[in-house]
Formats: sequence, structure tokens, C-alpha cells
Amino acid sequence: MNRFRNLLWAAVSAAVLFTAAPVYAQTALTTTTISALMDSVQTSVAVASATGITAQGSGATAQYGLIDREIVAIRGLPGASTTLTIMRGQNGTRATAHVSGATFTVIPAVNNPQFVNYVPSGACVRSNLTYVPVVVGGTSVQGMNGSTFDCLGVTTAGQWVQTNDNGTPVLGSTMASTAGALGLFTGTYLKVSGTNAITGFTNPAGIAPGFTVYLEATGVWTWTAAGNILTAGTTTAAGRVMVFVWNGAKWVPVNIA
Repeated sequence: MNRFRNLLWAAVSAAVLFTAAPVYAQTALTTTTISALMDSVQTSVAVASATGITAQGSGATAQYGLIDREIVAIRGLPGASTTLTIMRGQNGTRATAHVSGATFTVIPAVNNPQFVNYVPSGACVRSNLTYVPVVVGGTSVQGMNGSTFDCLGVTTAGQWVQTNDNGTPVLGSTMASTAGALGLFTGTYLKVSGTNAITGFTNPAGIAPGFTVYLEATGVWTWTAAGNILTAGTTTAAGRVMVFVWNGAKWVPVNIA
């Protein structure tokens, strides 16, 4: 009887441990846009959508937002309104003016695992992240607070890349051109092989207008305007570097043959 009871207890304990283990889905943070010009002192902001924004919390359950590189604390959401009451310049960031249409990233009130107190660099495993991008928001990295980083590359051997600014270039591994959308970039400078027509690019999390990638062609591949690339073009010859810049809606090719 005691042996049976011990076995049963071990099975139940294992089940509890299994169900309690975290499940990481790399959920992309919700984004919207602000609906009007903001100055550097106002304490309210109108957003296009309040999806994912809840009533304020406190401490570890406080909810934040990221506008450009300014972190704000969400203090109130009156009823079904899309006008938020906010506290400016949080987590070591500075209150600045923002243009209408600036991206507002919603940072969930879940103990804020997407805030980090360091500047991510080097190797990373994207499947270990609860949310992407992660946001720098600590006291020891003042100059980089408000920066967003995504873990790019293959699932088990990615590397950190800053996505809301053109930070230090990151060399990525070679990717093959596909008859469809190219997968998640492996860096900001990488080789692309093959001869297929690329219909679009998979955007990194936290991407902001001005984000630039450099694709060195090892084969003659083309790209179309069927997806999120603004204008179709071709590499014309191996050894050429194609430059693409994100404009907030489309990838703009800098050099078109």
C-alpha cells in the first residue's frame, strides 16, 4: 500500500511540475499608433486602438507603453475610450515630442519579463523568450533605455539585433532565397543564395522606420512587390549588395537595377 501511495504521489507531483512549466510562444507585443501630435509634457495620449491595454496596476503588475524610445506608465483608461492617462519618461527614458502616427507598443502587465536591465548582444534562443521584442529599461543602461531587441536567426541559435534603431551591424548566416516570403533575417548583413523570386520579408519584432538590412547576393535572385516590398527588382549579378529600408509599411529597395 505504501509503495502504491508513493508511486501515486510521484506521478501527481510530476504532473504538477509538468503543467507548471512555462510555455514560451514568443508572442509579439501588441502595437498601435498615436492619433495626434504629442508634446513633451502632456499626460494623455490618444491611440488608434486600446487592444491589450488594461486598467493600471502597481509594482510588478504595472502596465507600460513604448512610444519611439520613450517608456510611459499607463495610469488610466477611461471606459471604452482610446485616450490614455500616462506618466512620462519612465525607466530611465526621457519625455520627448512624438509625431502623429508614431508606434505605440503595449507592454503587458505580467511582471514585465520583456524589460531587461542590460543591452542584449551575442547568441540567444528565441524559443526561450515569452515576448518579442524585449525592451531595455533598467537603471544601469541609461543611454539605451527604450531600445527594442529581437532574437533573429534559426530557432536554437539566434543572435540579438536592435530593431528600433540602426545599432551595431550584426553579421548573419546565409539564407536561401525562397519562392515566397523570406524568413526571419539572421542579422542585418547577410548573404542570400539561390535564384528564386522573393515576395516579401518577415519583419523582426519591434521594427521601426529606418531599420536597414544589407543582403549580399551569391546568386541572381529577384524580388517582387506582391508582399511588403515597395518596388520589384533584381540583383542582376552575384556579388552585389542589395539594401532595403523599412518605411513603416513597406521595405524600400535603395538600389534598383
